[in-house]
Amino acid sequence: MKSNVLNHNDIYLQKVPINNLQTLFNYVYMDFSFLKGTFPSRIINSAIKKGILHPVYLTNGSDIFGYALYQDVPKLNCIHVLFLAVLPEYRSTGLGSVLLARLNGIAENGLILEVEDPETAKSEEELAIQTRRITFYQRNDFHLIDDVKFSHFGYAIRVMTNFNPPNQDWLKFYRNLYNRVYRICGVPLSTFTLKNR
Repeated sequence: MKSNVLNHNDIYLQKVPINNLQTLFNYVYMDFSFLKGTFPSRIINSAIKKGILHPVYLTNGSDIFGYALYQDVPKLNCIHVLFLAVLPEYRSTGLGSVLLARLNGIAENGLILEVEDPETAKSEEELAIQTRRITFYQRNDFHLIDDVKFSHFGYAIRVMTNFNPPNQDWLKFYRNLYNRVYRICGVPLSTFTLKNR
């Protein structure tokens, strides 16, 4: 099956149908198991329907190879990627880099995203996975933004990007970014859930 997907020129981003969001959420739970019980699917669903978040599949038109969920960031003319993954059976085929390249192709300046901070790993296995993710992004021209370390819903994260954003108050910037998504009944949730470490 893997050999059938190696022609990367035939692979593109396709918007996830609104009526098929549960399948996307199932992928997220599978790939980011630590989110089970905390992933605000109702809020994410609402942000997608309002056009704030954009869910896409990496596909050739018949098979789904991976997915991403992102929002546009007009202040930096970039894309903020909330979730990105290649399905397990297609990993180690170069499709993660293809997914990043396709997303980068629709971003004016580039991409910005978060990764779990390996410094807070609770086991050797967790450390290996988190380090491998950072190395993957570094191979695709991403770098960690120095001294930007957050706690988001209690999870330790770092910020990576593939362009050089201006120096700024990153906590304020990130709270504004997530408050576009996490606003419940007018309450800016990220003001309380996103903190400096």
